[in-house]
Amino acid sequence: MTVNQNIIRLFAASTLLASTGAFAHGYITTPGTEARGYLCDKQPENSNCNELRGNSQSLEALKGFPASGPADSQIASAGTPYKVLDEQSPLRWVKKEIESGPMEIHWTFTANHRTAKFHYYMTKQNWNPSAALTRDSFELEPFCEVDYNDQVPPMALSHMCNIPERSGYQIMLAVWDVADTANAFYNVVDLTFDDETPEGWKHGGTIIPSSDLKAGDLVRTRVFANGSEVSGLATRLEITQDTQAYVWSYALATKINAEQSEIQSGQVNTQAEFVPVYGSNKIFVSKASDITSVEIQIEQLPPEHDVTITGVEGSYEIQDGSVTINFEASATGDTMLVNATLYDHGGAPLAYEHAVVEDNASHSFAITPVANVQADHHILKLISSPKNGGDNVHENFDIMFKEPSTGEYDYSFPEGLGSYVEGTKVFQPKNGQIYQCKAFPYSGWCNIWSESASQYEPGVGSNSSDAWDEVN
Repeated sequence: MTVNQNIIRLFAASTLLASTGAFAHGYITTPGTEARGYLCDKQPENSNCNELRGNSQSLEALKGFPASGPADSQIASAGTPYKVLDEQSPLRWVKKEIESGPMEIHWTFTANHRTAKFHYYMTKQNWNPSAALTRDSFELEPFCEVDYNDQVPPMALSHMCNIPERSGYQIMLAVWDVADTANAFYNVVDLTFDDETPEGWKHGGTIIPSSDLKAGDLVRTRVFANGSEVSGLATRLEITQDTQAYVWSYALATKINAEQSEIQSGQVNTQAEFVPVYGSNKIFVSKASDITSVEIQIEQLPPEHDVTITGVEGSYEIQDGSVTINFEASATGDTMLVNATLYDHGGAPLAYEHAVVEDNASHSFAITPVANVQADHHILKLISSPKNGGDNVHENFDIMFKEPSTGEYDYSFPEGLGSYVEGTKVFQPKNGQIYQCKAFPYSGWCNIWSESASQYEPGVGSNSSDAWDEVN
């Protein structure tokens, strides 16, 4: 039987292909210091929080923190139904190592609103990590505040903040104030300012519970010393029944600790002992050994069935009060019943279509809302059920509906790339907006673009505002 081998390099982010529903717009994705909800969802290192899968963008509440916003004891969840985020103890959540001083903070948006500001808070040095988060847990003077002047940020944004002096376990609260609604988005980030590695050991890797596994799958360590793999030090965990990600991570860490003397795994307790947890487990190697790193390899059987969706755009212009969304669904491994529902930002269904897609065949969908639609964020949710039984396949698409553009432009991006000069106007089909190339010397950046280097892409690149102005 063919085996799909996924070599997961430790410290790298993993991606979930299925999600379950979200009607909101952004989260902290700073490499190495990702938000708590993000580590339950897109990069699932946290455990026992599966309800966040596909919903880590959804932590939205009234803006105005600390005077308003989510209630005390509900700050981490922003008062949403995802109450699991409000659980709090010293070992409940994966903590990311950090140092005080300048740090670039990254946001990723699934729907980018006009923005008033970003503001950041840190827990007090003597806060109680065993108690629910309240305003009294934090220094209520933001240590960093970034005004955005009611502009629309690109889909990926970063800015610099100066992290205050702290030690031990701390929590950063990041707040994104939306300009054109009454709400803000709230993310907490679990941090540690101390190196918890016991004396005589060094950090060699991390077990990241990236996905659930099925019977017949295999997880094993790959141990490297001086650039060469040492197969005799590998630990193998055969999956004999369907197993959730946090369970096999705990089982692998436990087995490593039982089999190996120069490799240990888990979180470090106050007695400097390695304690496996149901979630992300660090891997430590003895300094007295020649071991340099440990990687995790997951070998998975091919999926029994799947559905691939192509053709969904990120934004659509409203024409005569309506929008038509055309896309194609392709089934493999089984005949699939594909259900497609379009929701508005508030979660109200606007249109529905379903079709039976035969194995190794495709079907074209055309979703047209049955009522007049508004320019706003929408979501297309697909649930596909296999004819012969098994798990459903879920996929969501965040979509922006835009009013028809009335402005004139010179090119539809990336048409004309290389000829953009000061004053050139381009239409960005990804968000329906028009952008104008800035004056010299910034105009030189307008022509810098490729699929692998898109930071100056108008409206959506991380450095778009350096080169382009949005035309209202």
